[in-house]
Amino acid sequence: MNEPLIELGVLRGRAVATTNLTGLLVGFAMFSSFLLIPQFAQAPESSGYGFGDTVSQAGLLLVPAAIFQLVAGPLAGGLGVRVGFRTTLAAGAGLATMAFVFLALEHAHPWQFIVSAALLGTGISFAFASMANLIVGAVPQSEVGVATGINTIMRTVGGAFGAAVATAILTGNTIAGSSLPSEGAYTAAFVLSAGGGLLAIGAALLVPTRAAERARAAAAAPAA
Repeated sequence: MNEPLIELGVLRGRAVATTNLTGLLVGFAMFSSFLLIPQFAQAPESSGYGFGDTVSQAGLLLVPAAIFQLVAGPLAGGLGVRVGFRTTLAAGAGLATMAFVFLALEHAHPWQFIVSAALLGTGISFAFASMANLIVGAVPQSEVGVATGINTIMRTVGGAFGAAVATAILTGNTIAGSSLPSEGAYTAAFVLSAGGGLLAIGAALLVPTRAAERARAAAAAPAA
């Protein structure tokens, strides 16, 4: 008798599928920031846009993201219980989108990256906490480990695509006579990441609420 490692029927459920889609898109936007922000900051001032930072200085621009993830994590859990984790998931994707829209419009000073990193860190924390709770609430207890693991993989796959596309944009649009990406290339990459965030908001809103799931299950149950 076959014993599959993963019960694919669990992953096809609407709640799990839409949450995984959201994870893919959030990963797409999130991981591109880890490439774009440090590289932008390390570009020489002669490029017309960079800060000429060292690797360590550029890394410090992402510290607010880590700090706000720690602060927002407990808040995301409490807020999700009160208003629903679908709502907090959409809010997290919205904050990440705002971060990239802000960078696409304003990126002349380091403080603008710090503000963006704070928005991004809060959005990531809200999104990750919400996805975990949505997955756990949508699958049988015996499948929780597999389902949450698949969600993590989806985020990683999205991040791989995001980093690859961002790299392609930067390498395909360089300053004339130089290997440095142009400022317009970074702007385009930020806009692309914001677009991924917008799609993540839409995917999050497709996640069914608990009430909708219960109603669907009751309708599908055979009459006694």
